[in-house]
Amino acid sequence: MDDPSRRSSLPDQSNDPANININMNPNTRQHRNNLRISEANPSGTLEPEHRPQERRERLPQPNILRNQLLQNLANRIHDPMFRPPPGPQLPPPFVNPAARPYLPPHCFPPPLPPIYNTQGNLFHDDTAPMFQSRFGSSGSRHRVVKSPPLHHGRNQDRDLTHLQRFLMEEVLGNVVMAAKDIVKSRFLQDTLTHGSSDVVNMIFSETITDLFSLTIHPFGNHVVWRLFDVVDEHQLNQILDLLISDRRLPQICADDHGSKVVYKLVESVRVIEQKYKLGSALTSIAVSLTKTTNGHAVIEQVFKNLFPHSKPLLLYEIAENCLDIAQDKCGSHMLQRCFDEAEDENFDLLADPIIQQADTLSEHANANYVVQHLVEMRKREVNRKIAERLRGKFASMSMNKNGSNVVQKLVKYSGLREVAETVLTEILSSSDLLQVSQDFCGNFVVQAIIKVIPEGHLFDYVKADIKNNERQLENHLYGRNVVEAMNARLKAMHERFNIRKIGNV
Repeated sequence: MDDPSRRSSLPDQSNDPANININMNPNTRQHRNNLRISEANPSGTLEPEHRPQERRERLPQPNILRNQLLQNLANRIHDPMFRPPPGPQLPPPFVNPAARPYLPPHCFPPPLPPIYNTQGNLFHDDTAPMFQSRFGSSGSRHRVVKSPPLHHGRNQDRDLTHLQRFLMEEVLGNVVMAAKDIVKSRFLQDTLTHGSSDVVNMIFSETITDLFSLTIHPFGNHVVWRLFDVVDEHQLNQILDLLISDRRLPQICADDHGSKVVYKLVESVRVIEQKYKLGSALTSIAVSLTKTTNGHAVIEQVFKNLFPHSKPLLLYEIAENCLDIAQDKCGSHMLQRCFDEAEDENFDLLADPIIQQADTLSEHANANYVVQHLVEMRKREVNRKIAERLRGKFASMSMNKNGSNVVQKLVKYSGLREVAETVLTEILSSSDLLQVSQDFCGNFVVQAIIKVIPEGHLFDYVKADIKNNERQLENHLYGRNVVEAMNARLKAMHERFNIRKIGNV
């Protein structure tokens, strides 16, 4: 506890300005906590705690330590004892400033300003230092080009900068290999866009020597793509002739990267002769194009951009092989697209082979989608021909995994009342309705028939049959769907009857 006598013996220092400053200053107050009242000093003066006489030696600053480590590293690099054994001299690694977005900013030191001579021109000397070391003047494996970036804008035709000259010396004469490099490919694309016509001609003359390998390369295809935007009509005709005469054109169209080049080529041609030439070449390989996913994009581009006379030729070539195409997984999707594009004579040319083989194609795993699409177009004459072709096989097809889809779509979208009656009549005459209703696929056909069949003796017969087997159908996994469909139809009929009755009143 605090001794009152001791407290009274201490002088009153509350009005002392020095003590006021000490108490009011937070830094001083915090320091005051480390002070104590000396027992040997009865006057109450404050003394600091005992501290060692010897002052601790300060640790080196982090930047000083870092400089020492870097200097030791530089000394070890130049020391012959630590040098690696002599080997083949490799050129310093190339780093393009255009690739900086792919690396964090701290990986690149700030660029140095360009060097100019006394006349004010940019200094260009083969002996000038081309690279700036990451660790100052000492050597290093990580080097960065110190020349200024590429010029863009209005001054495109002026002399190339130091970096541009260096890059052009690297790629010219070896454009094909440079186009396959991710960094140099970017430089070539930039040069084609902003370079002079002489540079574009030099790149073009080397590119066409190995056009096939560039079109299917992940980086080289971008250079060929950019060429289509800068070359003249004569040069574009040369590229077109090379691609058309190459037997590997189907391989180019089927490739992920090559299909983009052909896609761009179809979009770039403007002269009628070139369009006719390209359309004829693609028509000759139309069957192989329909069986690949990338070939679909090429055919779609032909439908959009080539002149109208190319479309009938392409559709005729597809119609000649439509049965083979319809049975292919990719080809069935392309054939549905062709039905949407075809008109009048071309539509009949495509639809006739499908109608003639409708019974076989309807049970095929891929071709049944073509028959379904043809039925969903709601052309009554076409649907009547398909129904005639499938007559006598509706009962068996209703319980087939693929054929049941065709029968179901035919009942829904044919627009013909007699089709539903024909399907129901065949099911009732050739097999038991209960068996079809309990089938995994057949129950969907029966549901479709219940929804569209008109009221009459056939509807009453189906209603009575379902009513007699209601208990058995309700306990079945698929049969209960048929009972629900019949109840929904009866409910709609009663509501319509009540509305009609109210209207008469």
